[in-house]
Amino acid sequence: APAFPPRHSVVTVHDLIFEQHAALYPRHKSLGYRTARELEAMAIRHASVLVADSHVTRDDLLLRHGGDPSRVWVAPLGVNARFSPASAPEVAAVRKFHDLSAPFVLYLGGIDARKDIPMLFEAFASVRAVRAEPVLLVLAGHVLRAPEYPALLQRARELKITDVLRVLEFVPLNHLTMLLTAARVFAFPSRCEGFGLPPLEAMACGTPVVSTTGGSLGEVLGDAALTVAPGDTTAFAHALTRALDDESLREQLRAQGLARAASYTWARTAEATVAAYRAAARARASA
Repeated sequence: APAFPPRHSVVTVHDLIFEQHAALYPRHKSLGYRTARELEAMAIRHASVLVADSHVTRDDLLLRHGGDPSRVWVAPLGVNARFSPASAPEVAAVRKFHDLSAPFVLYLGGIDARKDIPMLFEAFASVRAVRAEPVLLVLAGHVLRAPEYPALLQRARELKITDVLRVLEFVPLNHLTMLLTAARVFAFPSRCEGFGLPPLEAMACGTPVVSTTGGSLGEVLGDAALTVAPGDTTAFAHALTRALDDESLREQLRAQGLARAASYTWARTAEATVAAYRAAARARASA
């Protein structure tokens, strides 16, 4: 939003992560984050209507910034229709391309501190230690060039999982649905999300999801995923084991996940957003 917003404005707030988890981010960025938070607070304070991606973010807004609850609307995000189960030949092709011959657990996203990849590593190491069948851990997204990667790789060495760790370069869009479908489990250990599209996209591809309930994840994923509290390594490892090995549970998660993902559409997002803008227009007309 502009530093000095107009009298009537609508501001969409995806999350308050920088405000809630400022301690997780490097000190040398703190001034920039603080300035951004001050501008954000000004925009939130002056907006006629606020739009949040989730009810959790709406509640965070009201808790941290106060104001009239009636001016905060919720417009959940949508899953693009391109995310659907890939065919067997497509899955075989992406496995061959990335040399993923064994079953694998997939994580997709950034690796900053909030994503809590070290917890995923520890949980995976526990699973691997008691599992007879081979399993890989695959990280995809903006990983190799991230400043956190060297420390993350060192942690993998300490846990002795580098031989089963695969770090992919950026995955092109035409490979993404195939990779999501090919994964035996999609893992999402994030401490906090304003919404959480990656696990929903995995569900749309028919892949069982193990996630934390960080931020809005519990709200968005519901009972269609195995969810645990953020930072609970033991529970996350147990959930991974169940999602990897329990075939009846896998079928249940697949069916529930497909249905859950299908309920999040961009048409629904648009309708909720239009309703919020109409509310802002009414507020302007009555001012």
